[in-house]
Amino acid sequence: GPLTGPFEGYAAVGMLGNQGHGFGPNLSRLVPLLDGLDRFGRYRGPLGSIMHTYAGYYTGASFAFFGVTNRDLFGAASPKAKELFLSTVGHLLRRVYLHETDTEFSCYGPGETVRLRTQVSNFGRQAQEVAVQLEALPAQDGPATFARSRTLTLAPGATEPVVAEWETPPALRPRCFRVRATLLTEGKPVDQEESAVVLWAGQPD
Repeated sequence: GPLTGPFEGYAAVGMLGNQGHGFGPNLSRLVPLLDGLDRFGRYRGPLGSIMHTYAGYYTGASFAFFGVTNRDLFGAASPKAKELFLSTVGHLLRRVYLHETDTEFSCYGPGETVRLRTQVSNFGRQAQEVAVQLEALPAQDGPATFARSRTLTLAPGATEPVVAEWETPPALRPRCFRVRATLLTEGKPVDQEESAVVLWAGQPD
């Protein structure tokens, strides 16, 4: 079950690039480990996170950090200390993850081909056999409208692009779609990243 508070301190977030959010290029990916909620169930930021760095000066490095100041999350009195510790160390040792999941363009007209893209990196010490699944799903809950998978073997230090082309039906109802990339090892999901794309009703110039 979830950890119960109250928790005090800082959200475990950080800059993804040298220029700040929105001024790219991004060099890192933030992966929250514990999501913090207030008493109304509203999201207040991660209590702990992993920062994976896939480009720039610290390429290949991964950092774990926590913002909680009033509790020792790894102490003997913490009910989830062992589970949290093993999960955190597992992330730091494995260092196989997705990043830069997006589409070639942010908006497409009906009938156009959407290129779903992601990158998968292996900064661990051993080669990894993985599968990557790319999906387009309705912005709200619902089954995937499109899905493609690819298997590959990543050598230590390798980064590979994964691309899937979705030929949208001309009659597809215009709306926003979630773009989801899932990384699997031995058939089990170990990482997931989402983006979004818009299909609109007009015709592009």
